[in-house]
Amino acid sequence: MNLKTIGSLLLVVLLIPFLAYVSGAVIIVPETHSVVITRFGEVKEAIITGFYEAPGTSPSGEKMVIDDKQLEFVQQRYKDDSSVDIQEGAGWYLKMPFVEKAHYFDARLLDWDGEKKEVATRDLRTLLIDSASRWRILDPIQYYEAIGATTQQAQDRLDGVIVSQIEDMIAETRLIEAVRHENLELDERVKERLETVGEEEVDAANIRYGRMHLIKTIQEKAGKELRNRFGIQMVDLLITQLNYTQQVQQQVYDRMTAERKRIANRYRAQGQRAKSEILGEVQRREDEILSRAEQRREEILGT
Repeated sequence: MNLKTIGSLLLVVLLIPFLAYVSGAVIIVPETHSVVITRFGEVKEAIITGFYEAPGTSPSGEKMVIDDKQLEFVQQRYKDDSSVDIQEGAGWYLKMPFVEKAHYFDARLLDWDGEKKEVATRDLRTLLIDSASRWRILDPIQYYEAIGATTQQAQDRLDGVIVSQIEDMIAETRLIEAVRHENLELDERVKERLETVGEEEVDAANIRYGRMHLIKTIQEKAGKELRNRFGIQMVDLLITQLNYTQQVQQQVYDRMTAERKRIANRYRAQGQRAKSEILGEVQRREDEILSRAEQRREEILGT
């Protein structure tokens, strides 16, 4: 076999994979993505690669992490659907060129950043809330069928679900429970003192929960809805900003000022009462001394 023949064979060997890739018969599934293959819009195959961990996020470093829970979740959903083939792992895969289409879905953590929104509490106080979340695609088949192949549409779905849950939970929560970090059990002596201070402090002693419980509840409810409807896993939720609106802020300042004045007036009243008691005692003792002195004077003059 001469060099020309060998060169031709090598060219054919290299050309066949290239032509297969160009024609779409071969697809490359990277570690950072999962793939859904459709035929005329109908899902025929899914390639689950697991959740990708970026460098520095874990001791495993820049490598693929095959999460059995994700694979089991997808397999369980489509175990009775023989028309959908579930495969696992990154690599080279074959598909029918021109007939089947591959849709790539990011397997990494994705960010959602909500817009600032005014939300009314149960006691009709308005708060300005800004929230953010991290999420990832748990079931690429369900995600594709419910949302499509883009992440922008997913952001719109996240807006609707998360913001709706935040509004519902805040509407059931008092202002003091929304702004407080967590609920703390108050000592009985503190409660007794609060009962003599004012309505706001008495209300503080009856807090059911704090902001962390509120966030956890929102995440559980929104996460369940996103998972069941769109195949999205909500990793975490953060309330990045929780402020009073300008109107409520002024009301809070006015209420704080009025409360401080009321406490100051109470202390002044206590001081005035103590002053009156002291002056009364001084006057009584003065009268007693003068009376004894007058009696003594009469005794001396009588002798």
